[in-house]
Amino acid sequence: MRFIFPIITLLIFLASCSQNSAPISYKGHIQYTKNGAKPINIAKTKPTLTPAKAKEKLKTNQILVNNGDNLYLIAKKHKITTRQLIDRNDLKPPYMLQPGQILELPDNRKTHVVLNGQSLTLIARKYNVSLSELAQVNNLKTNSNLKIGDVLIIPYNAKPSHKKIIASNIFKTKLKLAKPLDGKIIKNFGPDKNGTHNDGINISAPLGTDIKAAADGKIVYVGNELRGYGNLIIIKHSGNILTAYAHNNEIIVAKNQNVKQGEKIATVGSTGNVSAPQLHFGVRQGRKAVNPANYF
Repeated sequence: MRFIFPIITLLIFLASCSQNSAPISYKGHIQYTKNGAKPINIAKTKPTLTPAKAKEKLKTNQILVNNGDNLYLIAKKHKITTRQLIDRNDLKPPYMLQPGQILELPDNRKTHVVLNGQSLTLIARKYNVSLSELAQVNNLKTNSNLKIGDVLIIPYNAKPSHKKIIASNIFKTKLKLAKPLDGKIIKNFGPDKNGTHNDGINISAPLGTDIKAAADGKIVYVGNELRGYGNLIIIKHSGNILTAYAHNNEIIVAKNQNVKQGEKIATVGSTGNVSAPQLHFGVRQGRKAVNPANYF
């Protein structure tokens, strides 16, 4: 009896092999979403030409797809995004390219010549694009140092600001500030190596050193609600100028108090996101952070 089941299984297998196999129908790629599986319709690509004939028909802003090309490689080579390439050529998923296929590149490419004191962050703000996108199209890192005269390619989706952007180290003002304390500048205004931007200067000084008001004004903020700044004082001056004093140890002024230039307002501390005693001193013209060194 123990041999009966293997024999039956073998006969069923042989019988199935003798039959004609059922036809296989291709139903396209399947995309799995939160709402279940959905088929992806593959759009038929336009007939391609031989490379020689295709090159003869190329117009301005047109390129020829070569063997091994894909959207990512083409976009990277021409310093554009894959989305711009897709939209320009009305491509459909799954975005299959064929050698000899002709693609159009977006036109009206803009460039920017780097001026004295400009950084990637400042230029990205000028054109209303993200720092990472500006760095990507120029094959740079977000913390790359720029040189005067460097030419940057501006992303196609840029929308230049109508406000005039002036390099921070040539900013001019009528208000003159006194240094809030004597010490060594350990962190300058501008972009850091890690890709962040310092909106002021950091001055090292012994714990408890007196901090003085940089100019006549009114105290508009005293507190520690702003993350990273520790005990913070903000003074409003004439000309819509604000000065900020962060990482304080002891604060001896109060909100709405009027102070004179050189008047003691606090002592140096290490509150907030710093580990050594120092003062973070910032200057703002309205909402724009500017280099405090230009005011001394």
